[in-house]
Amino acid sequence: MLTLLFVRLPSAQAGELLLQVNLMDELNRTLQAYVGLHDAMWREQDEQTEIRIRDVIRQVERTRTFLSFAKPYERGHLKLILDAAHGRLERAQSAFGEERKGHLEEAVNDLVNVVRIYRVDRAYAIYFCARDKLSWVQKASKAQNPFESGPLKDCGFRIRE
Repeated sequence: MLTLLFVRLPSAQAGELLLQVNLMDELNRTLQAYVGLHDAMWREQDEQTEIRIRDVIRQVERTRTFLSFAKPYERGHLKLILDAAHGRLERAQSAFGEERKGHLEEAVNDLVNVVRIYRVDRAYAIYFCARDKLSWVQKASKAQNPFESGPLKDCGFRIRE
């Protein structure tokens, strides 16, 4: 007797790209490392932010080693995004003040693009603050703008579920 087993995968939203399981797992680990950075930035913990930047850099490096699992036409695009994020995070490590903030904004935007383009864990949502025109990724359900302080820390709304 022949038995067929069908596995239903969570459906991708329109335009999202699927990657090989190993690479997708690594992308999700990269986003998890970023969540630690996001939290430290939102809490304005400079020492933890520095540690978390290093954590994300290491995870991006690890994820890039898994690019061989991607299809050739996907590999180049994802490599560009990861390389850009990596470079911007490295520049953020050696910068201070507004320059550092600018590098972090750009690196976070690269990770936002990963969430927009690839079917990653649905727990990662994209938020946007119209006041500063910035987007970020987070898991929390209430907006936690990592680039603002004071009353603007809660500026933002969910734009992607």
